[in-house]
Amino acid sequence: MAATTLTKWGNGQGVRIPKLICDELNLSAGDVLEIKVYDNGIHMSKTQRKPQSLSELFTNYSGDYQPVEWDAGEPVGREAW
Repeated sequence: MAATTLTKWGNGQGVRIPKLICDELNLSAGDVLEIKVYDNGIHMSKTQRKPQSLSELFTNYSGDYQPVEWDAGEPVGREAW
């Protein structure tokens, strides 16, 4: 177990993971972590990396999605169409 401090980063907050733990879990900068919230705590685990393109994101998609046009209505305020 290791202790760390929650710090403000921009509009959010962050936790620094000590190098010893990163080494033990084979974590490195840029890895994607999944965070699950429990009654009085959180659990973080390494997940697959984020998709780098739309085609990669939908690689295993087998549905039959058909995009359709929709009318957003007349411009409002200073919108220009």
